[in-house]
Amino acid sequence: MPPIPPPSPVTPYLTIRGASDAAAWYARALGAKELHRAMTEDGTRALHIHLELNGGTVFLMDEFPEQGGAVAPVDGPPPPVAITLQLAAPADVDALHARTTEAGAKTTMKPDDMFWGARFAAISDPFGPQWMFNAPLVKYPPRTPPMHGRALCGPARTRKTTRGDRASRARPASGFPAHG
Repeated sequence: MPPIPPPSPVTPYLTIRGASDAAAWYARALGAKELHRAMTEDGTRALHIHLELNGGTVFLMDEFPEQGGAVAPVDGPPPPVAITLQLAAPADVDALHARTTEAGAKTTMKPDDMFWGARFAAISDPFGPQWMFNAPLVKYPPRTPPMHGRALCGPARTRKTTRGDRASRARPASGFPAHG
């Protein structure tokens, strides 16, 4: 067996009801590649599944409530966390959204050009996790940040204060010190 590459610096670990089925869905709908799988002795639940996805790593496991483990996010409100796949081109957002919804995902946000300069869409997969697809609308030269606060929001507004020397310095409405 070839060596398994180390996980990416930040690796989501998803508790899924039916992790083996989810891994197959992630391969078909998201293009994931399975690198490793460890099953319970009886072969009915996944202890660990290691996926490579979009240049990163995602780990899956089945629910183990008898061990005090997390419950999969299928029977209730959406989970408070989503996984973002950063894509290369706006057309990739549309294509991945179409492929995942054709495979059974529910759209939570249709593909659209967003105010932050990206094409964006969001889905809820059949197993509960939320996914966001994001791609820049414009190619930026290296080292040039894609957004500048002043260009996006206009010049910083200041508020007047009379609370003494320290408080009298002009501050943007956000409350953070102004940068000159």
